[in-house]
Amino acid sequence: STPCVELLPPAMSMAGNELTIVLPLSRPTSEVCVLVLEPFDIDITLPTADLAPGEYTVVVNGEEATYTVE
Repeated sequence: STPCVELLPPAMSMAGNELTIVLPLSRPTSEVCVLVLEPFDIDITLPTADLAPGEYTVVVNGEEATYTVE
């Protein structure tokens, strides 16, 4: 996150055993900003309540990981 970029609410979609999460950003076009790179954390609750047991893939902005629902 930077002073000129706002992280918007995540968008989630499920297709088969793959959950895709997109973390959209809002960048103002009328402002001049200085690039400041700062690490940040975000917690996202995965919608597992209605999933059948099995292995699933979660893709966040192109990065993949697997998780298991028991």
